[in-house]
Amino acid sequence: MDLPDDIACNILYHSSAGSVSNAERACRSLYSLSCSANEMWRLFVAESYGLHIRASDPRSVYHYIAHKAAKGGSDYLPCNVVFSDGGTPFPGHEPHQSVLQNHRCWCTSNGINRNIDLVVKMAQPCLVVSFVVANPGLGYSNPVRQVLAWASQSPPDLNVARAWDISVDGSEGEISCRNTSVQNSHSAVPVVIDFPEYPQCRDMVLEEPCQGTVAQFCHFKMMSSFDPSHHGDNEANIDIRGLWVKGIVLDELNSLLGTAVTNGCADPSYTRLHPLHDQDPAFVFHGADDVLFFHGADDVFF
Repeated sequence: MDLPDDIACNILYHSSAGSVSNAERACRSLYSLSCSANEMWRLFVAESYGLHIRASDPRSVYHYIAHKAAKGGSDYLPCNVVFSDGGTPFPGHEPHQSVLQNHRCWCTSNGINRNIDLVVKMAQPCLVVSFVVANPGLGYSNPVRQVLAWASQSPPDLNVARAWDISVDGSEGEISCRNTSVQNSHSAVPVVIDFPEYPQCRDMVLEEPCQGTVAQFCHFKMMSSFDPSHHGDNEANIDIRGLWVKGIVLDELNSLLGTAVTNGCADPSYTRLHPLHDQDPAFVFHGADDVLFFHGADDVFF
């Protein structure tokens, strides 16, 4: 090529990573230029997969992730709960139940029915491709209505993410997601999982795709719930059967990077919005069967 390398790289960058990969197979000089254009490939990795790296061979990192993505085969990713903010859960219905596929539910405390954060962590870097949210069936009085979800390579900043909220527009109470902070700096716009009206939402599972993102953390924010029994804000809670992540495990990524993706990012000490408290004495807990009977006729949890 007659162009200086920096100008040629700038031209290649403004095409696409896929175009560059195809072009370098057909031209030896383009291949040599591509192999040395580390900054270009770092940008491609960041823009395509949300991964910011300092690896010495970012081109290999990009091609590894792209190859795994092209092969497909996404599946549910095992996760551990890092933080939850739903108050004191009902016995047998703790936050970790929501990341398991066992038909148990996470039931937040009475009166805690909006802006509830759950942060989960995968054991190793993964390419997150979708979020799945499941509502419970009969026996649960407050199925979730709307959930926001993010994937990130480092622990999420909950204070920044709390700038997102629910707005109610129009006389029919249409719910939409909006950001109340003009200078919001969250890493990405969230995926919105929005359930249809009750009772159609009951026992429903919704999956929403996201742009493939290399991540080891996912953040779910439960924005609101349905209240068909009209408990009101002081009594209604959120009952949710599943907060799941689907994707592809990137088991060789750390070796390509020479370090863990989340190296140097300690789990932050999150601040609760919803305080813990003692269980309401109105509950009668029956031990091994985890059946909770309320004094209200509508509130029997299975």
